[in-house]
Order: sequence, then structure tokens, then C-alpha cells
Amino acid sequence: MGDDDEVMECAECGHTGPAETFFDFPEEYSMVSYVCPECGFADLD
Repeated sequence: MGDDDEVMECAECGHTGPAETFFDFPEEYSMVSYVCPECGFADLD
């Protein structure tokens, strides 16, 4: 298992999934650390 298999959890809705799905947002969201693919919650740094 490599780092690609890292799992993240949304602080808002509790959704868990591959970390890569939490980083699928536009680059201009530079203040955002992740966006939940389930509920759309954006966690700010």
C-alpha cells in the first residue's frame, strides 16, 4: 500500500474516502485544505 491509499474523513458530515477525492478542487482555492466530495464542505487552513 502506498500513500495513494490514504483515507480522509470530513469533519462536517463524517464521509470517509480516498484522500485524492478530497483534493479535487480548483487551484485558486488556495486557502482550502480539502473539499468533501460528499457534502461539499470546504475545510480552511
